[in-house]
Amino acid sequence: MGQPIYELGNGCSSAKDCTTYVGSKCVDNLCVVLNKMCGKAFDKISNDDIRMIFLNEHNQLRGEVAQGKVKMSNGNMTRKAAKMRKLEYDCSLEMSAYRSAKSCEDTVGNTTVAENRKILNKISADFGASAESVVFYEWFFNEIGRNGYMIQETGSQNLFLPHLGIPHFANIVWDSHEKIGCVVYPCMKKNITSVVCHYWPKGGVYGRTIYTMGPTCNQCKLISATCEDGLCVLSK
Repeated sequence: MGQPIYELGNGCSSAKDCTTYVGSKCVDNLCVVLNKMCGKAFDKISNDDIRMIFLNEHNQLRGEVAQGKVKMSNGNMTRKAAKMRKLEYDCSLEMSAYRSAKSCEDTVGNTTVAENRKILNKISADFGASAESVVFYEWFFNEIGRNGYMIQETGSQNLFLPHLGIPHFANIVWDSHEKIGCVVYPCMKKNITSVVCHYWPKGGVYGRTIYTMGPTCNQCKLISATCEDGLCVLSK
């Protein structure tokens, strides 16, 4: 009671005028939130467009690695993956990523799940573009394509080791990861943007296998899954 019903004005003219809810768009001079995946409780956290960018980018990169199509910085192509899962989006993981991103620090904030994080040194003007850029360039290509590699010689176990220089890449292609939730969070007081993804069940553990090498999708049946674009899709 006693509060304005709405702010007076001419309505929005473009998406940049819609600042109350993350990623909202301007439709017929009204700010509209497109959010069917996670419900209204998540309207101020993200939207479905951004969620699908994170999800599709991860699955595309996982599929390319699983099919042996990615060249590592040492000149070798990635070995194929026998049971790389196709990720599903999870709203509870998005919430935990949001809580972690709100710290606006470049340190891992949640130890119960696997976490990737990146701090951008400005407020992002396009959250979707930031999501795509961070996943592909910062976490994937800059590590496996420019500086890091996996040890995949015959007889090796494709272990995740500190000196390989692929901490973020490993989380992207960890074959037992099933679900993902991500967020782009503007840290207004620090004038930076925090990008965080959480993965479940927790992988990215030093000394363990990143993914099982072998013919693409050769072991999908062992987890009651079918093969799609190089990835094991769990039956529902």
